Amino acid sequence: MGWDLDGVLADFFSAFNQLLAHMYGVRLLDKPRVWDWPQHELGLTNAQVRRAWDEVKKMPSWWTSLTKTKEIAEIPTDAFARLCHEHETYFITSRPQALHMTTQMQSASWLATRFGLKCPSVIIVNNPRDKTALLSALSLDFYIDDLLSTVQEAPASVKAYLLDKPYNQGPLFGEGVTKFRVKSIAEYIKAVQDAEPRYDRH
Repeated sequence: MGWDLDGVLADFFSAFNQLLAHMYGVRLLDKPRVWDWPQHELGLTNAQVRRAWDEVKKMPSWWTSLTKTKEIAEIPTDAFARLCHEHETYFITSRPQALHMTTQMQSASWLATRFGLKCPSVIIVNNPRDKTALLSALSLDFYIDDLLSTVQEAPASVKAYLLDKPYNQGPLFGEGVTKFRVKSIAEYIKAVQDAEPRYDRH
């Protein structure tokens, strides 16, 4: 079983929006409507966004400070932790490397603190497209992400779920067979639990 972090479990959007407001005086959005929302909704240049990312990299605990998304906040913490501990679980995320505590360590610490997970398996990739090969190499049965292209490009051996957001609308080829759009994390968890005989309990 696999999970994306930002946009699925971690509320990256709110924290980055706050940083952009501090740096450039832009407004706070309720929620993003497009993927590249800093440029298209706030009118920032690519150079300004890159400078904000440079600031993120310098912060010693940026990734540990994020809050949960509203979608995962609806799931009882102990139920989520139990699900992850009972299944071989990987957290696969595209995040830049930090200059102090590694991004992987920060991400693992965040999962341990927010959900009580013991030694969570976190894999950091440089580009979302790098996830495709990982999903196959890890022999995942299930994976959830909020990026349309990642779910679209997931290997057919994986049941890939797209967490429905305003910014990831578009056709999902293979929908209902190996690709699924869900309105909530609860739907994804139900799919995993319905297939539980396929997993070995620890």
